Amino acid sequence: MHKVKTLRMGTNSPDRTWEFVCPDRVRFVEPRYEEIDIGKQFFVREGSGEWAQQPHSITEGAGCDLWLLPLVGANQELSPNYEFESRSQEKIGDETCDSWLARDTTYPHSGGQVLAADVLVCINPASHLVLQLKQGDSTRRFYDFNRDIVIQQPSPQPSSASDVRI
Repeated sequence: MHKVKTLRMGTNSPDRTWEFVCPDRVRFVEPRYEEIDIGKQFFVREGSGEWAQQPHSITEGAGCDLWLLPLVGANQELSPNYEFESRSQEKIGDETCDSWLARDTTYPHSGGQVLAADVLVCINPASHLVLQLKQGDSTRRFYDFNRDIVIQQPSPQPSSASDVRI
């Protein structure tokens, strides 16, 4: 298995994207807002406006470990109460993946019902990369693994923290 150094992630909202360049660069984009985290530096802008550097609320700085692991649920240890059930193969974009249900048995299930605590994981059988996670109404799709993704540091205009509304 190879180590992932870059990737993109999309959600249920088609115009909301994350880009990750590990270990310490993250870019979040939606139509009227954009942010870039580079180590301990944090930059934001509204729409196509000017960039502003903001105080970072995270003292240790941003990075793949801080942003990506919680998004994929990897920071949560699965309790011994989880059971894994193989599902069918699925098409995610141009790729085929094996679908698995991670079911938390501490919650009562009836008739094969999928509960909010359950996670559907779709894994590419050749690369072993997670292509998609579904939990409740949330879907996270991962793509462009190890592609040439560049996150440049913006050149902010001098501003105060009150200039940008979040």
